[in-house]
Amino acid sequence: MEAGLVTILMFGSFILCIMMGVPLAWGLGSVGIIFTIWLWGVPGLYVVAARTLATMSSPTVIAVPLFILMGTMLQYSGLADALYTMVHRWAGRMRGALAMGTIVICILIGAMSGISGAAAISLGMIALPSMLKRNYDKRLSIGTIAGGSTLCLLIPPSITLILFGAMSNVSIGQMFIAGVVPGLLLASLFIIYLAIKAWLQPELMPALAVEERVSRKEKIGSLIAALPVLIVIVGVLGSIFTGAATPTEAAAVGAVLTIGTSALYGRLNWQLIRTSTIQAMKVNAMVMWILVGAHVFSSVYQALGATEYINSFILGMEASRWVVLSGILLIVLVMGMFIDPGAIVIVVVPIAVPILEKLGFNILWFAILFNIAIMIGYLSPPFGLVLFYMKGVCQQVEIQETITIGDIYRAVLPFVAIEIFAIVLLMIFPEIVLWLPRLVMGGGG
Repeated sequence: MEAGLVTILMFGSFILCIMMGVPLAWGLGSVGIIFTIWLWGVPGLYVVAARTLATMSSPTVIAVPLFILMGTMLQYSGLADALYTMVHRWAGRMRGALAMGTIVICILIGAMSGISGAAAISLGMIALPSMLKRNYDKRLSIGTIAGGSTLCLLIPPSITLILFGAMSNVSIGQMFIAGVVPGLLLASLFIIYLAIKAWLQPELMPALAVEERVSRKEKIGSLIAALPVLIVIVGVLGSIFTGAATPTEAAAVGAVLTIGTSALYGRLNWQLIRTSTIQAMKVNAMVMWILVGAHVFSSVYQALGATEYINSFILGMEASRWVVLSGILLIVLVMGMFIDPGAIVIVVVPIAVPILEKLGFNILWFAILFNIAIMIGYLSPPFGLVLFYMKGVCQQVEIQETITIGDIYRAVLPFVAIEIFAIVLLMIFPEIVLWLPRLVMGGGG
């Protein structure tokens, strides 16, 4: 069968499944299986079994359930509360300090779990009522939480970076290191924006009331209380950066440290173990089925030579390689509004990476641009998933304000603009991404 026709039929069928509301894993897997039987008969189903076994046997994939367990344990143990209490007490007289501190906490949560949805929901439940109670502007409060939560897609150990490595054979350790500087850059841009906003419009972010300010002793006490949580971050990232552990081993280190930290706080009990493990199993099952379905889909697609067809078609166009790169990032951004980030990696990376390699782009650098494009889509109106997370949070927490979906749309626009500025900046200056991996691991060249 002609590769062009295969491309139209397979992707057309997949899009039809999505429009009909078929779960992503079943849509990918069923299209792959149907085309396998149609083209090669029942014996061709050996491809399905072989790809499933290969996917489940990958050492890279083992890191995913461990990082997910770490994230759910942190979420249900309430350890994020200690971080927020610390930031709240250290905020002092600075206007906007609570909002800027929320961005810092997003970095810390990202460094512990790598799950953006968990950050949006947990911080929304904790931070939103606290900020509104202190007379922060509702749109600015929502935008800060929503924008900051997307940093979890970039700050290691990001689940999407792990999946990118699994689909592209790029070193996950190098990608983790490559994500550090861009992640901190984006967080810094968010904080600078909030600081300027607080200076120009102080009524939107008032300083803490005098009666809420605490002594130096209480500030140090809150820092000590949050110290075990910081140990988890140092344990995970330090073991990777020093070469003491692979990313998979670091995931195990993080899971053990999280359980130990919960015990240290006196929160490790049967209910916590039961709730966090069941939730981790649900999330992991979803990720794994999507992974299997995507591998089945891509295996059939590649076996028919359709990948080579797309490569030759795009490379045969007389377009600048930067136009091709921008087109791919734009597609990723739009997909980010509708599809889970992990699924975007699995669907797009096997097709995009070979094309960009032939065009001479550094794939480690592209991985970071790719993730920021997902972040932009994840946050962009009208369909960004974080927007609906925030709407759900606003309905759950006890707040005086009425917050509409329109408020949320307007709240995130400045943060979307900052992320667009950041991706353009990294495209112009790729060394922002590549210098740290070269320094630490000698990679990224």
